[in-house]
Amino acid sequence: MCEEIAQPNATEANTLPDSPDGTSDGKSEVLDWPPSTKSQRSRISLDSSDRYADPGQTLIFLDWDDTLFPTSEIFNRWQLEMPAQNAHGAGGIRSSGFQRQRRHRGRVAAICSAMARALLHPCRGASRSKVEPFGSEESKHGDSMGNGPSKVQCQLLEQWGIALEDYLTVACGLSDRVVIVTNARGNWVEACIRNFVPRLQDLVFPGSAGGQGPGPGKIKVVYARDFFDDMHKKGRVVSNGSKVRDKVREMTQAKFHVMKHEAKAFYNSYPGQTWKNIVSFGDMPYEHEAVLELGMSRRSPASECLRIKSFLLPNCCSITELTLRLKFSRVMLPVYVHFDGDLQLNLRDAEDPLKELSEALGLPGLFATGFPRHAWGRSEAPKGYEQIDEALRVLERTVADSAFR
Repeated sequence: MCEEIAQPNATEANTLPDSPDGTSDGKSEVLDWPPSTKSQRSRISLDSSDRYADPGQTLIFLDWDDTLFPTSEIFNRWQLEMPAQNAHGAGGIRSSGFQRQRRHRGRVAAICSAMARALLHPCRGASRSKVEPFGSEESKHGDSMGNGPSKVQCQLLEQWGIALEDYLTVACGLSDRVVIVTNARGNWVEACIRNFVPRLQDLVFPGSAGGQGPGPGKIKVVYARDFFDDMHKKGRVVSNGSKVRDKVREMTQAKFHVMKHEAKAFYNSYPGQTWKNIVSFGDMPYEHEAVLELGMSRRSPASECLRIKSFLLPNCCSITELTLRLKFSRVMLPVYVHFDGDLQLNLRDAEDPLKELSEALGLPGLFATGFPRHAWGRSEAPKGYEQIDEALRVLERTVADSAFR
């Protein structure tokens, strides 16, 4: 981590190949923020330390449960279920609640099959003009007959799936390596995608920590605790015991070791490449502490200026909160990536997360947008799509205007 920009490093100059332009595939527009980035990339003599926000220099880590996927909403509030063989997958402290939800396998399979059909063939008659799912009372309860999600829940899942796909598409445009690091077990993420958001099956792929990624525009999933267990078996790490506090520490260490392996592999694309820009999002202290430890434990060369940006997000969020936060983050992600410094933001406990972000980023206009605090669980859900669309338009204008200051 650094407090000021490092001096030009002669060993890195002119060695970095032309990088992608950071744009998406057309599904979501990535704001060119700051506007000078493209012209800078065209200058061959530009030192790579000034190109920290290029996709080839930016590494993004994402948690899964309640960061990208509405785990608490689907399983705890709606009482929908996963197939029994996947029920243990949420991992760690939160897995016991899902294990208690296991019932008859036939009913479970029927629920998931119905949900998959519903998402592949969106509910008829649930158009925007007839249903306003944000703030709907029906969204709080599942189908008690075991036939899958209700009409409103189906629409909520569809809107969340679109927001998630747009957000991940933008992330892939801003980083050549986007990694979902989860403390879940086995194939949990793939099972969630297969049953709840099948549109992402061609975007997200499992992989090993530090191993080859799935390719440009794709996202890798790494199961941190499985990787950590393997390290234990090989004697590469030592457990401190089985106490609860030690388990929490081990879950943090599991993510830390995955992040370390990923960073070492990513920042090894050419001789002398330094670590530059690591961004992490998650709703638990595990990933927040892990990425900070990654930065503090890094033995940096004198020329290195590593920017660590960690966002601790609210946990146990509702699906409307998560959907709105993904829409907000899609617009803000280019700002986070291009921010030239460290960020350690606890938005989970902040009294006003929007104000916290505005002050940390030095963007007073962000607070002035009045973006709905429901994105962080601080207010009621907006009553309709029109209010959300207008809030996003104001946010996009504010971000664009700030780039030209």
